[in-house]
Amino acid sequence: MIRVAKWLLLILFTVALFSVDARANTITAIDCTQANVASAVAQANTADIVLIPLCTQTNWTTTLTVTKCIDIAGAGQGATVLGDNVAKTGSASSSQLITFNVNCGAAIFSLHDLTIVGVATDPNVFNKGHISILGSGTNGYRVYNITGTNMQT
Repeated sequence: MIRVAKWLLLILFTVALFSVDARANTITAIDCTQANVASAVAQANTADIVLIPLCTQTNWTTTLTVTKCIDIAGAGQGATVLGDNVAKTGSASSSQLITFNVNCGAAIFSLHDLTIVGVATDPNVFNKGHISILGSGTNGYRVYNITGTNMQT
């Protein structure tokens, strides 16, 4: 009986020692500025969650480019408000508020629970939208619970 208990303890110890924690990490941006959200995205690994906190309209003047298969979540529609004040130059990758350029394989990426307000003028109708999605993957992506105000097309 003691011998069996020792073997079970050894097996449990070995399993615990070599187990990999598969849970995603959550990284919360310090605030809603583009620089701090970009910093949180830089810290994230595949499948991690980047939280953008509650904020009144915070205007971004540069594109957030995401190259990782992560989940970016605001605090809710009307609670996290991002102003798209990125210059509308006609570029497919630098005129948007957020560009995902990812190759996710079986992983997915998502963007959700925020509000986007169009701020920058676009007299030449260069804008390709507020969010750009480029790349590939087998399981797709999710963009949901996003409210738009003064949307530019």
